[in-house]
Amino acid sequence: MDQSAHIDEAGNDSESWLDCADDLITSRDTLCSCREEAESKVPKSGVRVLPAESSSYWVELMLVGFAIENLLKSLWLAKGGKLYEAGKLKPWGLKAKFHDLPAIANHVGWDLLEGEKHDLGMLSRIMTGAGRYPFERDTTVFPHLEGWSNISDDRMCGFVKRLRNEIRKIQRS
Repeated sequence: MDQSAHIDEAGNDSESWLDCADDLITSRDTLCSCREEAESKVPKSGVRVLPAESSSYWVELMLVGFAIENLLKSLWLAKGGKLYEAGKLKPWGLKAKFHDLPAIANHVGWDLLEGEKHDLGMLSRIMTGAGRYPFERDTTVFPHLEGWSNISDDRMCGFVKRLRNEIRKIQRS
């Protein structure tokens, strides 16, 4: 099999995108565990110096965003869409910037619950900014980064679970 055919086969396989999403979520979970363990050792009073592992927070969220993007692509493929042709990413009708999760969700026909559009929008900005570049981590300069909370984490966990269940349901049918 030549390289183009291999790219087409893997790039148009819903299960492959699902597997990549799982890898990204596992990586996020590993970073999160390391960060939380290191932060638990910081004294509760006195001089508090955060460990180096604390800097992984934005990267963890970026990985969640990329995982969600892969899940949305998996859904698109499970519904019969195509992403690759002749070894290249083909135009798939998405009229949005790269990593615009709310637009991708809309494009693949995934209905968002209350709060999910906001959270996906924040993840999109983290994926293209704070998770990758040092100058976008300051919430005083980039106030749109404030507002991510445990509620957002819980909402995105539910989002991922619902999306994964729908993909599996389509794949079984």
